[in-house]
Amino acid sequence: MLDRLRRYFKIKQLIAVIILLSTMLLMLSTIYYTDAPEQESPAAVQGTLDLSSWDFTKDRSVFLNGEWDFYPGKLLQPEELPKETHYFMKVPGGWDKTKGAFLQKSRGNGTYRLSVKLPELQEQLGLKIHNIWMAHRLFINGQLVKESGLPSDSLEGYQALNTPYVVVVEPAEELEIVIQVSNQVHFTGGIAHPIQLGLKNYIEKKNMLAFGGDMAVFLLFLMFGIYHLHMYNMRDKEKTYLFSGLFLLSISIVSITFGEKVLMQVFEEIPFAVAYKLQDFFLFASFAALTLFIQSLEPGTIKGRNLILSLMPVLIYLGVVILIPYHWYSPVKLYITFYANLLLFFYIIRLIYMLFYKKQGKLPLNESVYIFLCCIFAGVIIIDYNLYYSGYTNGNMIARLGIFAFLLSLNLFLSRRFTNKMNEVQALSEELIRSREIKDEFLARTSHELKTPLHGIINISGHLLKGETSSLSLEQRENLLLLQDTSSRLSLLVNDLVDIIKLRHEDLQLNLITVDLYVVIQLVFQLLSFDLQGKEVKMLNKVKPMTFVEADENRLRQILYNITSNAMKHTEKGEIVAQAREEGLDIVLTISDTGKGIPQEHWELVFKDFNHDSLPQQDYKQGMGLGLYISRQLARKMKGEVWIADSVVNKGTSMAVRLAKGQCLNTEMTAGSVLERKVWSSKPTSSGLSEKMKKI
Repeated sequence: MLDRLRRYFKIKQLIAVIILLSTMLLMLSTIYYTDAPEQESPAAVQGTLDLSSWDFTKDRSVFLNGEWDFYPGKLLQPEELPKETHYFMKVPGGWDKTKGAFLQKSRGNGTYRLSVKLPELQEQLGLKIHNIWMAHRLFINGQLVKESGLPSDSLEGYQALNTPYVVVVEPAEELEIVIQVSNQVHFTGGIAHPIQLGLKNYIEKKNMLAFGGDMAVFLLFLMFGIYHLHMYNMRDKEKTYLFSGLFLLSISIVSITFGEKVLMQVFEEIPFAVAYKLQDFFLFASFAALTLFIQSLEPGTIKGRNLILSLMPVLIYLGVVILIPYHWYSPVKLYITFYANLLLFFYIIRLIYMLFYKKQGKLPLNESVYIFLCCIFAGVIIIDYNLYYSGYTNGNMIARLGIFAFLLSLNLFLSRRFTNKMNEVQALSEELIRSREIKDEFLARTSHELKTPLHGIINISGHLLKGETSSLSLEQRENLLLLQDTSSRLSLLVNDLVDIIKLRHEDLQLNLITVDLYVVIQLVFQLLSFDLQGKEVKMLNKVKPMTFVEADENRLRQILYNITSNAMKHTEKGEIVAQAREEGLDIVLTISDTGKGIPQEHWELVFKDFNHDSLPQQDYKQGMGLGLYISRQLARKMKGEVWIADSVVNKGTSMAVRLAKGQCLNTEMTAGSVLERKVWSSKPTSSGLSEKMKKI
């Protein structure tokens, strides 16, 4: 069974790896097409970009990078621009990196202008605006072609919006591009990422592929995040899967709020503040989840108190994101990002040190290799994304490739861990099977060795009791009766041990016949009557004579003996009553007592095999041996059931036995045997024997 399970999971893992690799190859080709470096683009110099010799068909698109004319602190219309420019601004770049004779505040307004000389063209051009903080108007050749948000000199009347888009540009000898940029909410403003110019079809195709790529990244991370959480739910709540699942789910949300901002493009009605709060919250939640994931891999990497202290600034920031307006807390984002990156780098280096140098970690080598790769790729992702969003690179292809490499390494690690755990389970299962075989052999041999002397004691005592009454005194007869009764009960216990072994090996043979339930109960009550000496307890058989069930008579007697014996052990005063009722084609026997009772949450625990350690140290735990477990198993073998029908602490318990209804053809003989048993069960027991039973 375990081997089949292992093969099943290996097939599932192989299929998952094939799907993952296929998806990654498709995504990598998309990333390369959308983010591959273009032909070396000429740079703008002092507000002018000469593309008169640029072949858009051969060289594809061009980034409008370089020095743009810049007019700080003003939102100027194209016709209002001074003829002479005194300032230049490097694009891409934020206002916090401004260099020159003027000072542009991080929050405020500014106007960009660029003159682009074009070659002779017959086709329309496309202009891709990717990321401008945080509202702007785009003018081309004096015409307003796009307004993103509402630029304003103050927060009143200002509306932020920053979503990528493409505009169509008619061919001309020269393009004058003017962009009014306004930032009243972000920690800095400016044109953050390159503006791309190319043939309309090419730009639109790249835009569509970039959108689809981000959507695929979202679905991929979402799928694996759910898968990891599912594994956490299956694998005994292993925290590694929990934190990896939360990390992947957080990254899936981040992937649709950065880059092409799929979330904002699909749901345009989402307010700017809500969208960027989602971006910030899940970005830093992923930092926290990744840190906890590292700690779960190797607890020695981060001690408990240090973990809480190191994550405290990030957790506080997450609370701030939820409670405080975006424009109030956004200046802090730059510093908390630096702190989170620094913290993550420290823990990654610490983890590598613990795994490979200190050699005190709990991870096996084949898992440590994958974790090492995850750490390397995580570092590459962090560095490249920071360079990209700081405007130092035109694209983030390395980071996007790193994401897929990280995801592949992470899932290979978890797959390897699962395989290692399965191997451990197999080894433990084999050891458990060997231990159980040894135990079963011991029980079988012990039971066999005990049976012979017990039967000898029972036979000898029975032979002596059948002799002449004058040869034995009353006390001697009482001692023999006590010896015979105790030996019989011990023999039943030995039989229980044998039955346990047979039940486990499915080697128990049953002889189902029609049995009079009343007679069997009378016999069991008679056998156990000695145990009531010294107790104010009555046993009442209220089952109607000639109530027939289909059962193995010996096994039915064993079931009723165990249930009644258990009731007697926990009843000091009152009565034990047997009653039966018909339910369709079944007979339901109820044996009720007025004993100590069992709490409802422990009703099923008393039927466990050998082990009652999970029961609290209560009085009702005493005596809960194999009897009830065997009784339930025997009843099920006879297509019946045993259960606790009702139980109230300090008031009593009702045990129920369900068996199939039977029919008897010889009612005359059955009635005679019932009468005989009733007379036999009425024999008194002397007070001397009663005192001896108390001592036992």
